[in-house]
Amino acid sequence: MDVQMPKQVVSFLRPVLRRMTFTSFNRISALMALAGFLWILFQSAHGINGDEIGSDAGQNLQSALNLVGHGVYGEGVFEGIPEHGFRREPFPNVLLAIHLLISSWFVPGMDFTQAHQDQDFLRIAKGVNVSYVAVLLGGLWILLRRLIRPEFIADGLSLVLFLFVDRYFIQFEINDLNTELPASACLVWVSLLLVLAHQQGRGRWLMASGLGFGLLVLTKASGAYVALVAIPVLAFYLHCKAPYFLRTFALISLGFALAVLPWVVRNSRHFNRPVIAQGGGDVLLIRSSFNTMTPEEYRNSFYAYAPVIVRDHVLGPSMSLSENDFECGYALDRFNRNLPCDRLALEENRYQDVRSFYQIGKRALPSSMGLLRDEKQAVALKRIRENPLQHILVSVPMAWRGLWSFAKVKYWLGTGLNFFAYASLFVAVVLGIVQKKFIWLAISIIPAGYFLFYAFLSHFIPRYSEPMIPLAFVCMSVLGVAIASQCLPSSFGRLRF
Repeated sequence: MDVQMPKQVVSFLRPVLRRMTFTSFNRISALMALAGFLWILFQSAHGINGDEIGSDAGQNLQSALNLVGHGVYGEGVFEGIPEHGFRREPFPNVLLAIHLLISSWFVPGMDFTQAHQDQDFLRIAKGVNVSYVAVLLGGLWILLRRLIRPEFIADGLSLVLFLFVDRYFIQFEINDLNTELPASACLVWVSLLLVLAHQQGRGRWLMASGLGFGLLVLTKASGAYVALVAIPVLAFYLHCKAPYFLRTFALISLGFALAVLPWVVRNSRHFNRPVIAQGGGDVLLIRSSFNTMTPEEYRNSFYAYAPVIVRDHVLGPSMSLSENDFECGYALDRFNRNLPCDRLALEENRYQDVRSFYQIGKRALPSSMGLLRDEKQAVALKRIRENPLQHILVSVPMAWRGLWSFAKVKYWLGTGLNFFAYASLFVAVVLGIVQKKFIWLAISIIPAGYFLFYAFLSHFIPRYSEPMIPLAFVCMSVLGVAIASQCLPSSFGRLRF
């Protein structure tokens, strides 16, 4: 009796102590993740400056100024009067307009009647990005807690992801007004809402995920084509039996339509164009120019679009190429959009002498053919249909180009993270299909769809794939936990699905 009593006490206390230990770990880890979250927000706010922004970002700012100052959405101004337009996707610019309006309550004298490039105004405008950072990081944190247990492992991974996302993405977007930052936040929250719909089985989360997807498309219009595949696939893998599939499909589609249709109706009424944004013709014409590359140029494209460290240490020596080959008249000049010889040829209307694929599609072809904006898409599609096999083949170097989106990677660590993060994104899609696990698809199919769309129908500058960076890191983390769970104790992490 005396011997067994301590054993009974120990067996009773062991689970209690384990729960207390885990509770302590969870509290400490949550505080650490919160500290990292607040630190990155502080650093982001502190890093905002008044430097000038690019032309695309300038159009976004002008659209927001026209909206808040005149109640007209559009990037154009004719004789001092704003014009209705649809060149840029509306959602982030409406949020920017709201941000400017609220800021005017605290900064007397703000003038919305014209575009501004003074530093104080730009610093205020860029402040909207701090809100995007908060929404993005908050979504990442909640998402990882929904995917991984115990909580202190999810919190620890969240802290690591905060640092990676900040290092390779946020720091290089915080001083711009392009749509990459809000798009990344939308992607994360759509994935989170899909995960909640799966875990809680409630229709409102399905509709909310569709609404979030719609807002994402109003930020990056290419997602409308991704939705044609992603929504039925997601509905099928969530509920493959007919009645449940139709209900799931209908709820996601309804949420999507509630977000997108009002804007499409507006553009149809104003411009007789039932579309979300206007820039597709320009991009397609540029892409059709890339389709004309020769076999040697095809080979050289993998050098041209590789990270600098890969060029210098791997591809350059093996392919006998160097940075000097990007100059006029050398092997890689077709991949340089800023050639002095191209600038001169365009100024002198010598369109046949323009070298770079980009400038041919962007300026030489439209000018030589006298194309209007609305005519570009039809011409581009005709050029693509003339050689569809070449178009498919060129999608490979375009995907290679878009793969390397981590900002200013100079070392092998960043290059490796870049590669394995995007590889994990596509592995997650395959796992979702093969294992028939909805969660894998919830966190991967939409960004992977964007990636494939850009590879197939654009010249895929790395900026286009930057919004996928946070979810690519999520997929890499979840995949890492899945692998570790096969050989380590459960306290080192398990998936919740």
